[in-house]
Amino acid sequence: TVYAVTSYRTAYLKANYPTEYYAALMTSVLGDTVKLGNYISEAQHLGISVLAPDINESDLHFSVVDGNIRFGLLAIKNVGRVFVEEIIAARRERPFESFLDFADRMAGNELNRRQVEALIKCGAFDRLGVYRSRLLAAYESILDDATARARNNLSGQIDLFSLGNVGMPKLSFSYPELPEFNTRERLMLEKEIVGMSFSGHLLDDYSRHIATLRAESISDILESYSEETGESDRYTDKERVRVAGLVTARTNKNTRSGDPMAFVTVEDRFAAMELVVFPKVLEKYGTELYLENAIEAEGTLSFREGEAPKLLLSGVQSLKPNATFVVPEAVKPVGEGKTESERRLYLKVPHVESPVAEAALRLCRAAEGDVPVVLYETESKRYLSAKDVAVLPVEALLAGLASLLGKENVVLR
Repeated sequence: TVYAVTSYRTAYLKANYPTEYYAALMTSVLGDTVKLGNYISEAQHLGISVLAPDINESDLHFSVVDGNIRFGLLAIKNVGRVFVEEIIAARRERPFESFLDFADRMAGNELNRRQVEALIKCGAFDRLGVYRSRLLAAYESILDDATARARNNLSGQIDLFSLGNVGMPKLSFSYPELPEFNTRERLMLEKEIVGMSFSGHLLDDYSRHIATLRAESISDILESYSEETGESDRYTDKERVRVAGLVTARTNKNTRSGDPMAFVTVEDRFAAMELVVFPKVLEKYGTELYLENAIEAEGTLSFREGEAPKLLLSGVQSLKPNATFVVPEAVKPVGEGKTESERRLYLKVPHVESPVAEAALRLCRAAEGDVPVVLYETESKRYLSAKDVAVLPVEALLAGLASLLGKENVVLR
């Protein structure tokens, strides 16, 4: 009975307060990047965005902000509870105006450089207007200056500024003229510190190709699987599947007979799994399995009790970037009778700001193309153009939208 009541309450919260529900779930798995990635993926399917850490807005844990979830500061690697509580206490007086303001006001506390560096790398100061590249080059000098000011103030060496209600001058600093990190560099910094990326994903450059594939989500495979039982509630052992992702690790080994084989880690937006590459497959596809290469991997699932799921690799193809990808004849977009300028993808949704509408638009943005998307809002009975959203309307995208909205609510003409 207790279990039934708990299940009912959980289902009620998920259905009626999905943003709060997922914020609580994410907070409950701090430090577990796999589960956190799964929950983030689920939330995004419902149109709930997980926003990057922000020094003026993030709380200790994951929190709800304007219908989305703001990343909690305590979930950032190397950042401790006491430091976060000091930040929150300081900004209750007023928000931080700049990184210099942050350093000056926090200097009375124990300013741990490692923690400040982590905040910079994950973008927590981005909205304060200075490039991460410049902050990383200068933050140590700024913290030294701020700490010296705080120490001098405590020892009474600059008491004259308190006379006559004259305020202390603000900390000043000239940042080095460095260009901002490129997208790849920012993504790598974010991944290092929080285990995920907020500025996008390296796979975004391959979205057109991925949209033509019937690839499984790695997080779906991991989430459906129990290591205790060695079983999945969605997939079966030895089932043939495809996944798409980046090669993030490779370990070369030899079999007992001395033949080379490899263990390769492939990672999509939210999770990673291991590919087992036996000698014959390695000989044929080994040149595709290099670090940071974007690939589609095909093989059979291997479920073993007490172990994470693995994919026994049988085939690989490198993904083509959006700039050079040409849609194969076998997956040409539906609705060939009209030109690109004439066709439209119509999606019927309750309201343009509803979670299901946001989720549909997310799917569309992952299949970037030239066909405009038009939303039909049932509440107002209006047709609304989805600004800056155009798709490559392949079968994989249309099937995903039909699963989300209902087949009758997805029309390409």
